Amino acid sequence: MRHFVFDRENMKFRPRKAGMGSYLRAGVRYLALSLLIAVVCYVLLALLFSTDHEKKLMEENRRLKAECERLEQDIRLVDKVVDFLSVRDHTIYRDIFDAEIPLLAGEGVPDSLYVDWTRMDEFSDKELICNTAKTARSLEYSVNRVNYWIAVANQALGRGGVKPTSIPSIVPIPDFKTLQAGASVGRRVNPFFKTMRDHQGMDLMAPVGTDVLCTADGVVTDVVRSGKGMGNTIEVVHDGGFITKYSHLGEIRTVRKGQTVKQGDVIGKVGMSGMSFASCLHYEIWRNGRCQDPADYFFAELNPLNYSETVTVSQTTGQSMD
Repeated sequence: MRHFVFDRENMKFRPRKAGMGSYLRAGVRYLALSLLIAVVCYVLLALLFSTDHEKKLMEENRRLKAECERLEQDIRLVDKVVDFLSVRDHTIYRDIFDAEIPLLAGEGVPDSLYVDWTRMDEFSDKELICNTAKTARSLEYSVNRVNYWIAVANQALGRGGVKPTSIPSIVPIPDFKTLQAGASVGRRVNPFFKTMRDHQGMDLMAPVGTDVLCTADGVVTDVVRSGKGMGNTIEVVHDGGFITKYSHLGEIRTVRKGQTVKQGDVIGKVGMSGMSFASCLHYEIWRNGRCQDPADYFFAELNPLNYSETVTVSQTTGQSMD
C-alpha cells in the first residue's frame, strides 16, 4: 500500500518515498505469513493423511497390542495351571512317598519376584528390562526347585529299593486323549441300577481291541476270565506296595499268573466283558491296601494342561461304566 505525505509549500499530497527499512519490514512480513501458511497446510495434511512410514508404525502398534493381550491370557492360564499343579504335587508326593515335600530355603522368593504383566503398557524401557530380568530369575528359581524335588524323589525311591518304572505312572491305553477319561474313584451312579455305588477305579474309554498296557514293572498275581462282574481281569503286583488291576478286557494276551511284566508291555485288549455299560477299561491302583485315584498317577505321560483337564473330567463325571 502506497503512503502519502502533505507538501505544505505546494499545498498538496505527494507519494512518500519508501526507504530500505520499509522494504525489509515488508519482506519479513511476507516471509512470516508464508511460513505460517505452510505450517497450517502441513498440520492439516498430517491430520488428514498418513505417510507410508506412519501407516507401518500404526500397524506394528496394533500387532504388538494384540500380542500383549495374547501373552496376558497365556500368563493367566499358566498361573492357574501352576497353582493347580502345586497342590497336586503335594498330594502325589504324600500318596506315593508317604512324606511331605521338603521346602527349599527362601520359599517366599517367588512372591518377591512376581511381576504384574497386565500393566506392561505402563512400563518404561528401564522398568521393562528390570521386570523381564526379575521374571527370568523367578523362572530360574522354579526350575531349581523342581530339580530339587526330583532329586529328593529319586533319593526316596533309592532308599525304598523302588525303581521309577515300578511306579504305575503311565496311562494304560496308548495315545490317550482327555475326552477318553471317565469316572474315577468315589461315589458314582451305577449305569445298570441307577444307584450310588463306590467306584474303586477309573474308566478309560477306548474302542474294542485297543491295546492295554501294563503301567509299571511287576509280577502278574491273578488272571480272571469271566463274563460276570468285572469281567476278564488281570492283577499285577509292583514294588513299593502297588497293585494294579485291569478289568472288562475283551482279550487277555498270553500272560499267566507269576509272569514278570515290564512297564509298557501289552497285556490285553479293551472289551466289554462282565457288567460293562460301554467299551472301556476299568483301571485300579492300590497302595498298601488303600484305593488310589489313577488320575494322580498319569503325571509321567501327560503334559500339565492335559493332566489337569483329565483330573477335572474324571472327578466331575457322575456315572461310571460298571
